Amino acid sequence: MIWYNQRMLVYPSGFEAYPRSVDSPKEYHLPYEDVELVTKDKVKLRCYLIRRDELEKARGTVIMFHGNAMNHGEAIPRAAKLFYKGFNVLTVEYRGSAAIDYILTHPVLSDLPIIIYGQSLGGGVAIHAASKNANKLSALIVENTFTSIPDLVKGLPLIRRFSWLCTQRWKSASKMAHLPTTLPILMLSGLMDEVIPFSHMENLWKVAKTRGRQKRNKGSLNEQYHPPEEDIYRTFPYGTHNSTFLQFDYWETILEFLDNAEARGTIIVFHGNSCDRGDLLEIFASQLRHHYNIFAAEYRGYGRSEGTPTEKGSYIIYFLPMYSAGYDDLELSGLCLDAQAAVDYIIYGHSLGGAVAIHVTSENGDKIDALVVENTFTSLSAVIRDFPVVGWPLSIFCTEKWPSRSKIKRIPREIPILLLGGMADKLVRPHQMRSLWRAAKNRGQIKKSWPNKSSAETEEAEDAYVSQDQFILFPDGDHRTTHEQGGYWTIIHGFLDNVIDGTPTK
Repeated sequence: MIWYNQRMLVYPSGFEAYPRSVDSPKEYHLPYEDVELVTKDKVKLRCYLIRRDELEKARGTVIMFHGNAMNHGEAIPRAAKLFYKGFNVLTVEYRGSAAIDYILTHPVLSDLPIIIYGQSLGGGVAIHAASKNANKLSALIVENTFTSIPDLVKGLPLIRRFSWLCTQRWKSASKMAHLPTTLPILMLSGLMDEVIPFSHMENLWKVAKTRGRQKRNKGSLNEQYHPPEEDIYRTFPYGTHNSTFLQFDYWETILEFLDNAEARGTIIVFHGNSCDRGDLLEIFASQLRHHYNIFAAEYRGYGRSEGTPTEKGSYIIYFLPMYSAGYDDLELSGLCLDAQAAVDYIIYGHSLGGAVAIHVTSENGDKIDALVVENTFTSLSAVIRDFPVVGWPLSIFCTEKWPSRSKIKRIPREIPILLLGGMADKLVRPHQMRSLWRAAKNRGQIKKSWPNKSSAETEEAEDAYVSQDQFILFPDGDHRTTHEQGGYWTIIHGFLDNVIDGTPTK
């Protein structure tokens, strides 16, 4: 019986007789539309999209997975809380991947942050969906869920010896262990849960705190490990399995978490010479996607962009509002910035992209908050001169100048600069980055000012910015692998934290 009927035991609501009663958002006076999802195996799933009148102005979209003995209509009271705080909410009948695919292919919702929320069995669905789509999500919220179904059965007096018979396993703990540390996770536990002992949530929290420390399937320590910084575990002393969401401070905790999980700024990424924007986008999405918006810029003639590559053409950058109607066209040759936007803009460039980044920052210091450059050169002719025998003669005929050293001197002192280099770089030799560092340290141009500050206070503030500048060389990093070196992303995270949480640059 346990072997053949356990699906009925685990998913009782899925075996109820038709017709079934499902609450509608209409009964709660919520604006919504019916959504029908079709899975890969042609199963139709009925869902509700509780939506803002203007979808694009929502703070994000929450995909809500309900508990075991429920249907998605019973999740509407929770959904209403999030709707009134500015979110679209998709209440889903399982399965999770179909819901995420729907959001990612939606012309408007795909551009908004995606948050997954699951309670009880829905927490298991949420963790699984996050493990398959982590780089596409902005946050994960789970409430009163389990480490696995066999673990849950082991806690039941009469059938604990038969846990090995479980065919529905839901290995949430092992999946949690492989979520990226950059994905913010909120875990909510009712200490009086009579269905799933709160020890399951405690064990999941232990796994979440140490996830990513070891390399997957290798057991060795991960040199790129960056500990989770935005995860929260909150317990509610009087919360039962189905009443935790009614406890004092429950929704305040969720809303504060979502406030912190929103993008802290926008990183504009310029790639190197022998690649295109997609190469850096994948790297940055895996490391910083959950904290920042990532804009991967392309040059003329590269990737799928039109035109012919030139130094002058690569400098063409458009500073327009991010919501400009011409945004789609701009990705061919430039990027969009709004100097008045209440976000931080960070410019990042690797190799040739570092020269572009230095130029953009030197010309638009009033719109940019920080600069990160990796393995770039003082000038293109200087790179050519480093080649044996023929370097010096050929450098005379160099028409593409890229004078990064002279331009980095023109960057306002108030803009923090992080320079990252590889000692094993044979293409752009380390002395090039050292020369850029000397120029950066001695830059003196001041463009910004602080109202109501004396000249002494202004000078002290300027010195504070310069003190945020950093230059790091990685002994084993070469031209294309410096970002893989131990501590690389920890340094970037720390630098950006200081920029955004420290002295304001706007």
